[in-house]
Amino acid sequence: MMQRLLITLLVLGVSPAMADDAQEVSATGKVVQYEADGGGMLANADVDWDRYSGILLEKASVEFRDDWERDQERLNNNIVRDADQAKIKSDMSDMLHGILVRKIADTEHYELTNTRGANVLRFTPRIAKLDIHAPGRVQGIIGNVLVDSKGSLVLVMEISDSVSGELLASAWRLEVDPDKGFMETATEAGNKTAFSRMMADWSSWLFGMLDHVRR
Repeated sequence: MMQRLLITLLVLGVSPAMADDAQEVSATGKVVQYEADGGGMLANADVDWDRYSGILLEKASVEFRDDWERDQERLNNNIVRDADQAKIKSDMSDMLHGILVRKIADTEHYELTNTRGANVLRFTPRIAKLDIHAPGRVQGIIGNVLVDSKGSLVLVMEISDSVSGELLASAWRLEVDPDKGFMETATEAGNKTAFSRMMADWSSWLFGMLDHVRR
């Protein structure tokens, strides 16, 4: 029931319906909801978080926002091929993985591991609603595109027991280009810098939420 509930809420994304459902569930005493800085976490209240000291980190899956490919062609005259999308997804997944690896190395309570165990959490990240306003690796001239934001994405983390597979917590937050509002020419390097900052901000927020849950 716990796992089915959390997955259902995840599918809803960052929506008012999620908050309503979470408040109803928290009354049962089995699930608690935490909210901070535009994001949220649902966590199993019965988990002894102190027993976990390791993290088994999976690579993130990546999904573009609805109609992103169509809008690139219509608004920016960019034809986004399947190979372009695959490369962007791979690059984004690799970027997030590297940021999370470095963040875990800096944490007080956890260390990275490649094996399952009774004291190991499995982290399954997901990049949803990825919206790169002017990607560089497409059939188009990125230098001709002026943007007031590099884009946005929703970052989601499912945290489960690495042995039993039980879903223990889910966290989500919308990240937006921190320099949004400044008009500039889009560049591939600029996109990388902006999305790296968004992911780093989210990873700091995520482990801050975990520290809160542990208390």
